[in-house]
Amino acid sequence: MVMNPRDKWTDDRLDDLSKKVDDGFARVEKQIGDEVGRLEKKIGDEVGRVEKKMDVGFARVDNDIRELRTDIQNLNRTLFIGAIGIIAALLGCASTFAGIAIF
Repeated sequence: MVMNPRDKWTDDRLDDLSKKVDDGFARVEKQIGDEVGRLEKKIGDEVGRVEKKMDVGFARVDNDIRELRTDIQNLNRTLFIGAIGIIAALLGCASTFAGIAIF
């Protein structure tokens, strides 16, 4: 049995087709909206997880910088005390040589 295509599109048939097309687009728009919402939530969760990791990492870096500053301050103090000791020793040697030269 061979089907013959209809030659005429009636207003009712066009209205039915239009409704089917509109319904189809509405379904697709809803599916896209649902998917976009799901992806936004997933991305938001991932961003939150990354931010937490970054906060932990930056806290560790901040702590390391504080330790380095403390180490540098201790090194500066040690170098300053060492320089004072060397200056005192040089002054003592100079005084000794001056005392020897006078007598």
